[in-house]
Amino acid sequence: MEQESARGQQRQAAQQATLAQQEARLSQLDAENERLRQTAQGAQTELGNVRGERDQLTYQVKELSAVRDELDRRLETAQQALTEAKMAAATAQKQAEMIAQQLVSAEAKVEKADQEKLGLIQTLAERDTRPVTSQTAKTE
Repeated sequence: MEQESARGQQRQAAQQATLAQQEARLSQLDAENERLRQTAQGAQTELGNVRGERDQLTYQVKELSAVRDELDRRLETAQQALTEAKMAAATAQKQAEMIAQQLVSAEAKVEKADQEKLGLIQTLAERDTRPVTSQTAKTE
């Protein structure tokens, strides 16, 4: 019986040692669990902040995209206007060249007409200053 009592005490001591180890391990696990809970809570808070930043950046991207689209539209309109202005300028340049040629031609005609006019005036002046003879009167 003593042996059984000794064995019982040994078993009880072993169980108490195991129980002490398990309590120590449980205490460590509780501390680890608390640390992980706090880390998870911090991560959850950070995730909320990151989501807020993501939403803000998404909004900014949409706004910038709309601005870019508007600027692209304005650029296209400006390029079309520039092309039309270049075409109008080229047409105006050709018209100016044609008008300049017409002006040169008209000035040449005026010069020729002036010379013919002077020639006629001189002929008339010579006629008026010549003595009138019967021969001249007959030929004229």
